[in-house]
Amino acid sequence: MVGLRIGFDAKRIYHNRSGLGNYSRDLVRILSSHFPHDQFYLYDKQATELGAPLSAADHVQFRPLQKGLLARQLLMGKQAQKDGCQVFHGLSGELPLRWLRTPIRKIVTIHDLIFLRYPKYYSQIDVSLHTWKFRRACHMADHVVAISEQTKQDIVHFFGTDPAKITVIYQGCQAIFKDPVENDKKAEIITKYQLPEKFFLSVGTIEERKNQLSTARAAIDTGLPVVFIGAKKSRYAKKLERLAIQNSGLIFLPENVSNAELAVLYQTCLATIYASLYEGFGIPVLESQFSGKIPILSNRSALPEAGGPNALYVDPTNVQDIGAKMKYLWTNSAASDLIMKDIDRHLAQFDEGCIAEQYRNVYAG
Repeated sequence: MVGLRIGFDAKRIYHNRSGLGNYSRDLVRILSSHFPHDQFYLYDKQATELGAPLSAADHVQFRPLQKGLLARQLLMGKQAQKDGCQVFHGLSGELPLRWLRTPIRKIVTIHDLIFLRYPKYYSQIDVSLHTWKFRRACHMADHVVAISEQTKQDIVHFFGTDPAKITVIYQGCQAIFKDPVENDKKAEIITKYQLPEKFFLSVGTIEERKNQLSTARAAIDTGLPVVFIGAKKSRYAKKLERLAIQNSGLIFLPENVSNAELAVLYQTCLATIYASLYEGFGIPVLESQFSGKIPILSNRSALPEAGGPNALYVDPTNVQDIGAKMKYLWTNSAASDLIMKDIDRHLAQFDEGCIAEQYRNVYAG
């Protein structure tokens, strides 16, 4: 296979600790490990420790941009062309605005269009700006990657993009969530965060769209404990914090949980809950399943696509439904083996080698 030079908008790699940052770092890690003859260029104004492990490989390089407010938009694409890149990949719904006449294949990943599905959760300025950037990127790109069939449908619906121009490539799961955890580590994490020995786990930014209050109310109704892990930056999060204070034995909100500790929590919990109102995919679903734990999922958007047959599904607006599924798993010790049967078949579509080949095919055109 002839080697390619591939440039990436690396802003998320160096400056986002979760979500888009994890996707971006994991993708470059997967590609660079499977295609050592390719050259990978990471463009941003400043490198941070978040991307340092990637640059340890000789064929992955950080390429600094000139500092300036519009460097990503006006300089990044042209710099990639000057560096001889045959492909440029915008990892988070954007592509540079300016290019040289030198040929370069432009790829953009669209993760979701939630700002159009649920504009009430965003300011009007953000909706307008995101719509302009994403629509323009889909128009400019030679090819679009959607992280789920749901997102592909949304791109076609809202932007009128030709479906033939869009390839669905699922996300992978970080290796840390696949490695077995020793029992002493589990005991250590329970002690550190003062958690019960048996609990449900809910992972994700605490915000209205992710609907954690319904899960918390189900916990209160059933008397079954839930541990919530996620950034708390909204008024919605304050409501959950008040419920946690009022129900200290049922709702837990540990702070500053590291990625390694999160991996331990996944393998320590009874099951996970992700009753979001809308998701473009839902990486905590894979983290749960790769950890050997059943996810209780919303029956909406891309979550059934992510969870497949190895999950329990609920109406996210129905607290009683969420509680009933919690009770079922809590009291039925045989449920796990039954629901997780043939999980390897489902998880095979998220295999790193498969993901790498799909992206390489998109890059090659």
